[in-house]
Amino acid sequence: MKQNSRNDAASPAAPLAPVGSSPERPAPGTDSSPVTAEIVRRVRAAIVEGTLGSGAELTEKWLTQTYGSSRTTARDVLRLLAKERLVELRPYRSARVRSFTGREIEDIFEARLLLEGHAARGCASASGEALEALRKALEAYVDVVGGDDVMETSGAHRDLHVALVATTGNTALMRCEDDLMLDSTLIVEVVNFKRDDIAKMRREHERLAAAFLERDAERAEQLVREHLRMVSRAAKDDVDAV
Repeated sequence: MKQNSRNDAASPAAPLAPVGSSPERPAPGTDSSPVTAEIVRRVRAAIVEGTLGSGAELTEKWLTQTYGSSRTTARDVLRLLAKERLVELRPYRSARVRSFTGREIEDIFEARLLLEGHAARGCASASGEALEALRKALEAYVDVVGGDDVMETSGAHRDLHVALVATTGNTALMRCEDDLMLDSTLIVEVVNFKRDDIAKMRREHERLAAAFLERDAERAEQLVREHLRMVSRAAKDDVDAV
């Protein structure tokens, strides 16, 4: 992700256009309106594609001018992007696109390896309930991966990896994994966008989950290591560290 200033993001080259004047009411079962969700989707795409690079400033004013939205909607957009850890909120109603140091990327994947590797080594003793939850998480991921809804795919990917760690039965480890998956959301999405090999990623996750479901601890640990090593290396190549 290249460094862009707010002026760069607000230039005519920005890929976003006003979304119209649809009613700004929350959709059932969500915490955002259809308008808010659409703006989040577009800004998220601009971040992942690098149009809004690491450190780019986003303000409520820029969002309202770019999309023709209300201040309230702009505020909700920043809040939801921050919830996904794609941006970091700042004073005066603004945010910056999240950036990573090389060490931060290494730390995230090292921590994930500790948790997921531990889960793999113990998968032979996982409960039937935990394995059934993993099976459902895999099915949910396979159903949406490669689809148009990037947020849905990201959530399903996070849920799948949390389900792997959930086979330990340790809720504290599950919370740690969920936190780490949120931290790596932007990294993984940038890698997926630049590598553009969704079929390969789907196969890797299917093989990984299958090893857990078959209670094959040795193979599960091997696949965890291979998968995280691959993503970590790709991240170092594709994500511009600061």
